[in-house]
Amino acid sequence: MNPRRSLHAYAEAFVSLVSDLPAARVPALRAAFIRLLVHDRVLHRTEQILDEIDRLLLEREGTLRADVQVATGEDEERQAVIERLLTLILGQPVRARMSVDDRLIAGFRARVEDVAVDASLRGHLTRLKSRLRHSPLS
Repeated sequence: MNPRRSLHAYAEAFVSLVSDLPAARVPALRAAFIRLLVHDRVLHRTEQILDEIDRLLLEREGTLRADVQVATGEDEERQAVIERLLTLILGQPVRARMSVDDRLIAGFRARVEDVAVDASLRGHLTRLKSRLRHSPLS
């Protein structure tokens, strides 16, 4: 990898160029960008660079990205509900990137920048256990 270029720098360069180009020129930019990644020997890091490009594009439109782990397979309706819930909590539009976590029984966990939301069954049970431990017995 070119030591002077971070993965963020590649993503930032692509986003700044694509925003100034007419749509007809974007395919040529993509091809040139891939050639640059090959030349700089960072093609194996493409997923991380694309991830950062996605984050930067969302940031430009004022949308936060949430990494969300769910208990069962992804579906569009569940994703829309989670995005609305996180938007209400954070007061800013949120786009969820969903993945399945086999350790979850039900619910979801989300991270948006430095905010964590645990709406999993395990999280609810842990909070309930803590409240019961610390509440005076009547």
